[in-house]
Amino acid sequence: MIQKAIDYLIDLGRKNNPIVVVEGKNYSVENLTPVKEIGPAALGFNFLDSLVTYIKENIDSYLPEAGLIIEIKNPTQVSLHTEILGSFSERFTPVFCTALIEQFPYGKFVSPEEFVIRAQSQFVETEDLTKIRAIAGNVQTEEVLNFSDDGISQQVTAKSGITRRENVILPPRVRLAPYRTFIEIEQPESEFVFRAKKTDGLPNFALFEADGGAWRVEAMKRIKAYLEDNLKDIENVVVLG
Repeated sequence: MIQKAIDYLIDLGRKNNPIVVVEGKNYSVENLTPVKEIGPAALGFNFLDSLVTYIKENIDSYLPEAGLIIEIKNPTQVSLHTEILGSFSERFTPVFCTALIEQFPYGKFVSPEEFVIRAQSQFVETEDLTKIRAIAGNVQTEEVLNFSDDGISQQVTAKSGITRRENVILPPRVRLAPYRTFIEIEQPESEFVFRAKKTDGLPNFALFEADGGAWRVEAMKRIKAYLEDNLKDIENVVVLG
């Protein structure tokens, strides 16, 4: 009974003065849970043009007229954030964009047929792409007479013309522009190591990235330039990345 009375008095004291001071610092004796505003579910886009249209048309009227931030997370992800809002300093993310990319199997040796198909569908046409695609496309099982590798450059025997065969030296490094970021921007070129490995009498081909990831920086710069150019007439939009 006495304990209940003591607990009652302590609880009464908490309600009358929920703040206590310990070593000059204020502490609450109550567990307080903030009631924050719930934002709408984020929209997911796959194209930068969709994000530009969303902002220009002001589709969701709740968006503040001041303080929109576009964050370029990486070459395939861009998010739209609001400024800090409300009593609890909240930031909402109404839109995120994810580029539709079919990843080339870098570092993996694949058959000539698969290599040629992927080269045709997953790269921008360049001079070096034409060269290596022609090499891979003209090496067939019945036509492989020779395959050599000195550790730097490689050589295969490939079909040349209707009946002629010739030794072809593989270029050790090539400059290519794969589709690795949003389709609206120019795909950045970078260096790749082009290698072949003999499997069951047939050279399989592979590409290894050789620019240390510099293409990612260039892609993000191009995304930033694209968005800034297309949103130059819209006030209070900042592009970061």
